Amino acid sequence: MQGAWAASMRTTHHCTLNDFRVFIKNMWVTTGDVVEGQPDDLNWIEIYSSAEPVAWVSRQIDIDLEVGTYQAYKFTWHNGFTWVCECESQGYELTDTMDPNLSLDAYVTSINTPHGTYRVDGDNNFIVASEGEQVSPFEIRAGNITNVTWRFNAAGFDWDDVDDSGDYNVGDELNGFLADGIESNSMFDFLIEYE
Repeated sequence: MQGAWAASMRTTHHCTLNDFRVFIKNMWVTTGDVVEGQPDDLNWIEIYSSAEPVAWVSRQIDIDLEVGTYQAYKFTWHNGFTWVCECESQGYELTDTMDPNLSLDAYVTSINTPHGTYRVDGDNNFIVASEGEQVSPFEIRAGNITNVTWRFNAAGFDWDDVDDSGDYNVGDELNGFLADGIESNSMFDFLIEYE
């Protein structure tokens, strides 16, 4: 009974997400297929690099890519990142991590594909990290300019303030990520336009 009473005392904040601030060091794309258990010997083409954090809404990439269908993208980013949000009319910057076992400034590499998110193991073989985070491939066509927008789909979330402190602390939970009118099961996807 005491545990149920304690759980009911925490506050849930309903938050609107304004930005996602993360240091993405490098991004690559490939026309190759990522297959679980196979080595990462794919031809990765670097499309972005940075020496400093950039707000998500400010990142712009202009690059010429060969004609083909790009099946996956890979990026290396800091483990620590910041949710820039507004919760009940108050602004917050919530520092979070991809992996709570690593330091904030450790680098994490993610590989996103149409059939889930991967990473590589110590033998450089692909292993599944999450089947739920899927992104569609995109095609570069001959004679067309292709505008690819890497869209961040989360528009908000519920912040369970477990200790009811009003500060985001270890043990607090972020749930119910919301997307405005977007039918996607991934936090990221690609929007494609041809000129």
